[in-house]
Amino acid sequence: MTFVPMIPKDLRRHARLLGFTPAAAGGVLAFHLGSTVFEGIGLGMVLPVFEYLQANENIAALAEKSELWRRLVDVYAAIGLPVTLAVLLGTSFLCILVRQAFVHARLVFLAKVRFRALARLQTLLFRNYLHVDLAYHEQQQIGLTVNDLTSQAERSIEYFFLALDFIGFAFLLLVYVVLLVVVSPEMAAAAAILLGSTAWALGGLLKRSRALGYLTVAARQTLAAFLTDKLGLLRLIRLSGAEAAEIQTVDQLTDVQRRRHFEAARLVALLSTSVEPIAAGAAILLLYFGVRVADLSLGTLGLFIVILVRLLPIVRQLLNTRQVFVNTEGAVRAITRRFQDFEAGAEHAGGGIHFEGLTKHIRFDNVMFTYPNRSAPALDHITLEIAAGTLTALVGPSGGGKSTLVDLLPRLREPTAGRVLIDDLALDQYDLQSLRAGIAFVPQAPLILNATPADHIRYGSTGATLDDVHAASQGAGADAFIRALPRGYDTPLGEGGAELSGGQRQRLDLARALLRQASILILDEPTSHLDADAERLFRETLLALRDRGDMSIVVIGHHLASITEADKIIVLANGQIAETGIHRTLLTTGNWYAQAYRKQLADSDHEPATSKAQD
Repeated sequence: MTFVPMIPKDLRRHARLLGFTPAAAGGVLAFHLGSTVFEGIGLGMVLPVFEYLQANENIAALAEKSELWRRLVDVYAAIGLPVTLAVLLGTSFLCILVRQAFVHARLVFLAKVRFRALARLQTLLFRNYLHVDLAYHEQQQIGLTVNDLTSQAERSIEYFFLALDFIGFAFLLLVYVVLLVVVSPEMAAAAAILLGSTAWALGGLLKRSRALGYLTVAARQTLAAFLTDKLGLLRLIRLSGAEAAEIQTVDQLTDVQRRRHFEAARLVALLSTSVEPIAAGAAILLLYFGVRVADLSLGTLGLFIVILVRLLPIVRQLLNTRQVFVNTEGAVRAITRRFQDFEAGAEHAGGGIHFEGLTKHIRFDNVMFTYPNRSAPALDHITLEIAAGTLTALVGPSGGGKSTLVDLLPRLREPTAGRVLIDDLALDQYDLQSLRAGIAFVPQAPLILNATPADHIRYGSTGATLDDVHAASQGAGADAFIRALPRGYDTPLGEGGAELSGGQRQRLDLARALLRQASILILDEPTSHLDADAERLFRETLLALRDRGDMSIVVIGHHLASITEADKIIVLANGQIAETGIHRTLLTTGNWYAQAYRKQLADSDHEPATSKAQD
């Protein structure tokens, strides 16, 4: 059993990552050293006090018999102080005050370094999380990630500070052991045997504590994942009548966590309450040994007992620190694994070419993409070209590969084979940040910020003026309903825009995309939540953007009536291009597009307006 906590090699890198530099660790230990030295001096003054009283304040006799007293007299003479009981006691008290000053400085320094390290860790975790590829995110539970960024991050910071505390207390213990050896080598040897036996006897508890630490981390992660998942499904839970089942599940998970925490607290209590009786028994044995065997003087024996009394809380603190230390090791392992996963799945930053905007075309050159753990490709040998300044629609049955195809443009996914090029340069030659800045995206299910409409529209375009926000919202058909809100553009929307209808959320998010004035605009079924008038307005806006010629628009369309005026319609089915053409041409083929369009037309019982160019 290893009593001193050792930081494994694979965790040393983690310590450096958190900012635990040798200078920071050295600062903490230096304060420990200062407090230890002055505490040792303060306690060491107990022996001269005892001897001074025993010698009836005869300084000359003491100096004649003891080298320590000769040096003590010389020191006091050098600073102009007489050797009196008051001076000796005052010196001891002054050393205690200086020791406390070091302790105070250490605690303040620890707080500063600790909170700075925690902030650094959480920022690093979040930054790395944002730069991991999409495949990693799709395989992770949000609850586990949130748990790691909060509670596990804090516990992992605690791990390293506990290591420093342990080293500091161990050094203090060493100082006391040295004092014991100076006072009486025989007594020190007996004390070492007793303390070593105590540490060995408690080793099993420490081993159990380490294992329990890993179980506690797992219980916390499981509960966090469950809560994160279920808190977003309140409507489904209520409408499904599943409240009782979910309450039972969370009761089971919290009970597991409760039992883990209780077991850890029980171990701490057992360690805390075991040390003092053991140490008291050891002190009694040592006292008997000192009187009957070592034949110590009253002063020496008194100092020895004082040191032992001071040693008891230090031994207890060491054992408690060790217990908590091994209990938090699981959190450090979890954070370390998270960093390793982030590194393994980090997105490639791309080349050094700054993306200035699409000027010629987007080209998919024999592109293939297969999702992990799937045998069939989502995209199978896709070759197509999208001209700059045009409106292109991607349609087809569900699962045909439409969303996967557009995910390749901002490099949310990387092709398994083949290349995607913009203006004859492969996407990975462009700087990733500038590439994404040149692409605006509106998802089918809008993600509305818990902010005001103005703040949401400005998201990603912080330099935009209020006039720019108004113009974008007008272009998206959102201005009227925003102005009708209680505080207009400054109205808090609530989480996910809960106070807005589905169509209002869609138009609000479209305004955000339009404000970016990106070279490429991707829309995933933008009219799915719009009424007839709003859809007409949106279609007119889309055509106006296309006619400006400075924006290339790619629309994923399920409602085919909304994309009849596209410059090119691409039908994707089973990961392959099944049809390509304009609306009028595709209607004559009798294939999927023609059948789907006529079915939707019959269902809606109206003929959408089309441009003269396609009549």
